[in-house]
Amino acid sequence: MFRGRDLFGGRKMINLDNAAGTRVLPGSWEAMEPYMTGDKYLNPSAPYLQAEEVRRDYEGAKDRLARAVGARGENLIITSGATEANNLAFTAISYLTDGEVLISPFEHPSIRNIPVKNKKIINVSKRKGVVDLKDLGSRITAKTVLISVSLVASDIGTIQPISEIAQIVRKERQRRLMDDNKTPIWLHVDASQGFSVYEVNVGRLRADMLTLNSGKMHGPKG
Repeated sequence: MFRGRDLFGGRKMINLDNAAGTRVLPGSWEAMEPYMTGDKYLNPSAPYLQAEEVRRDYEGAKDRLARAVGARGENLIITSGATEANNLAFTAISYLTDGEVLISPFEHPSIRNIPVKNKKIINVSKRKGVVDLKDLGSRITAKTVLISVSLVASDIGTIQPISEIAQIVRKERQRRLMDDNKTPIWLHVDASQGFSVYEVNVGRLRADMLTLNSGKMHGPKG
């Protein structure tokens, strides 16, 4: 935070970290208010008619959110926040006990601190501040099961080459098919810091799993 002064000499707080947390937009609050303090506060899993209406509203909202990133509502999982979403993505490999994971050094602690046995850090181009694609390619082995790279590096703001990384993953899948290697490999992208400044589309990014964070795009926290 930076404390400046307004035109009348009073103190004014200027937020220099509006990426970490954002105010809820009035439109977002108005859309949510009936489900928090109004008549639609009901449990959407309850069996009676009014609750079923809330459930339909919930599913409709999921569809709209999913379409905003080029996905389908049935593929959208609502969590309490990005930390839970990142942890959930890593459950996809929980049964692959010998699997290797590659992550960028820009990842959130919810990814960096996940207790995965075989975890490697991808090198970064010091001049450009982005993942070194050649280093990434050289680190992939037949046991690599997950690559996790954030869309935007939260500390320095560089946009990572996700589409190019997805291309590397696709070629690795093709090699494994030819070698009859049935070990899966997935690409996870934490796009929490990128949605408000970059067009996020899962089709163009070709990510298998994508994390978004409402609290960083003027929606509710949690």
